[in-house]
Formats: sequence, C-alpha cells, structure tokens
Amino acid sequence: MIEALSTHGGRGLLAAFFDHSVPRRYPHVCEALTRYTQAGGVSIEIGCGGKQYGDFVRGRHVGLDLRSDLYTGTGPEVVGDARALPLCGLSVDSVFF
Repeated sequence: MIEALSTHGGRGLLAAFFDHSVPRRYPHVCEALTRYTQAGGVSIEIGCGGKQYGDFVRGRHVGLDLRSDLYTGTGPEVVGDARALPLCGLSVDSVFF
C-alpha cells in the first residue's frame, strides 16, 4: 500500500489526488445533471471548484466554494459558506455537491 502511494504514475497518489490542474468529471454525475436539472431552472453547485460540470447543467449554474483561487476553470460566482446562503424559499431548483 505504501509503495502504491509513492509510485502512482511517477507521482505520489496523494499528490495526484490534490492536483487541481486537470478537472475530474465523473460520468454518473454528468448523466444525473443532464437528466435532472431543468432548462430555465437554477442549480447551485456547492464546492464547485472550477465548475467542471457546467456543461451538463441545464439552466443557470451557480457555483459556490470557499475559495476562488485554488482551481483552474471558471470558478465560483459565490465565495462563502454553504451553511449561510441568503436564499428565498423556492428560489433554487436543484443543489448538488
């Protein structure tokens, strides 16, 4: 196990995990967003990073993250804590993490 952590693709596995220069897209997330977000709706992505799922969200995609300088890509529109969002009731159609 220790050897696998230190030799993953010539880099350490932990270094590869925390490398944000190439965004990861998980196929099941892409499929779910395409299927369940609404055209004309508003979707909030909590922990959006570089907003790599933006192409799969139908409607408006609002990104929220704690930082805006860590990832490549578009980045969040809102920098803050997801526990303190000033949202009116029924103003968002979907939320994903």
